[in-house]
Amino acid sequence: MQEFFVKISLSGHFKAECLDDLNEVKKSIINKLELIDGIDLNSFEIDAKDKKLVICEYPIEKVSEKFDTFHKNASKSIPIETKEKIYSVRLKAQKYRVFKENLQCVVCGLKASKVFLEIHPPDSPTLSFYGVHNKELVLFTKDHIHPKSHGGKDIFSNYQTMCSTCNSIKSNFNINLLDIKKLRNKFEENLKNSKVGMNQEFCELREKLAKPLNSQEVKNENNFDVKVICDLHVFKNEKGQLEADYFSFVKDSVGCIKRNTFLKSLVAFKESNVQKIMCQLGKNENDFVIIKRENVLLRGKKIRKKNRKRKISRRTKK
Repeated sequence: MQEFFVKISLSGHFKAECLDDLNEVKKSIINKLELIDGIDLNSFEIDAKDKKLVICEYPIEKVSEKFDTFHKNASKSIPIETKEKIYSVRLKAQKYRVFKENLQCVVCGLKASKVFLEIHPPDSPTLSFYGVHNKELVLFTKDHIHPKSHGGKDIFSNYQTMCSTCNSIKSNFNINLLDIKKLRNKFEENLKNSKVGMNQEFCELREKLAKPLNSQEVKNENNFDVKVICDLHVFKNEKGQLEADYFSFVKDSVGCIKRNTFLKSLVAFKESNVQKIMCQLGKNENDFVIIKRENVLLRGKKIRKKNRKRKISRRTKK
């Protein structure tokens, strides 16, 4: 049995009358193949507009081993070896950095279990991550916590791992994760009842849950602020320990905290039991942590002031 599935797709230069012939070829191929890991190959249809070509499945374990290489060589092509040939794959550093931190959808909890080497002509080959839901492949995406349409930036602290289904549900609305979970549940309920996930009732609920992102939040995206309330997704690592994955705004917060500082403060809280830091864990590892940290942020501001004084003193000496 082959370790990869075949998907026939058309690039833009094929004529429409070729579709019937290619569909016949596709049927003859699929008839000779069995189900692979319970995934129905008949779900992959030929589309003249779809220029994506799946070359083969690539072991996800090998990709995990190469994560550091991907990040360090973002501007270079990395050789990916398959049974047929060796492909030069150029990777997006931020995308693979996000996936290295977490290969699980932050909304529905779906885990990425498959990786496929794909080509989107005329682009170079790339590796795409997929999870399997109801025997169908679901693409994994790098989502902006604060949508770009609302002023969100292309920086690591504004990224999170999300499956394409939940990403489509969120769209370009500024919605926190708890509310996206509500929307996902509503979406699944609609599919069972009417087979239309995003009906009018769903769209109205999404607009109701969406929150405006004010300019103050965007301005302070990389800065400290005195009163910040945020929700933090936690998950279990390979050793069974809880780890913080990312955070996003809830309620009327007016600032954002750097990711590294945030994680260090969480560790410091566990060790020193600082009373002014309030922490509430959910019932399981997929729930959220709500943290309000006033004294840590104030210390951060004091450190900043000291650094400014040092810079001023250096300038005066010169």
